[in-house]
Amino acid sequence: MELTTLEKLLKETSEWLASAEKEQAALKPHEPVKLTLQAIAEKIATVNREIGYLMHKVKIWKPPKPKEEAPKNDTAKAPEKEEVIPPEEKPEEAPKTEEAKPETPLGDAPEITPTKPG
Repeated sequence: MELTTLEKLLKETSEWLASAEKEQAALKPHEPVKLTLQAIAEKIATVNREIGYLMHKVKIWKPPKPKEEAPKNDTAKAPEKEEVIPPEEKPEEAPKTEEAKPETPLGDAPEITPTKPG
């Protein structure tokens, strides 16, 4: 809808420019100009306003969420076979060579021992 409006506006603007240039070319040098900067600025502002509106609309647009289909319960159909995956065996843990140390509040931070000065 908005794109058709923009296309229509661009078509009208290009037709206006072509006719205004023809009229300006037909004028004699001593006659006042028909194609003024103010008229061009007004057309530019109109086109910029429409493009700005569309750009803003694109920025706030969010795609619709896909609708999830509810599973159909047909008892007439044979149930599909499900593939059974056997549970994996856990590898045996390697024996620990270090003694269990009590946890420090900082985790694995090295322990600092105070030294006597001098």
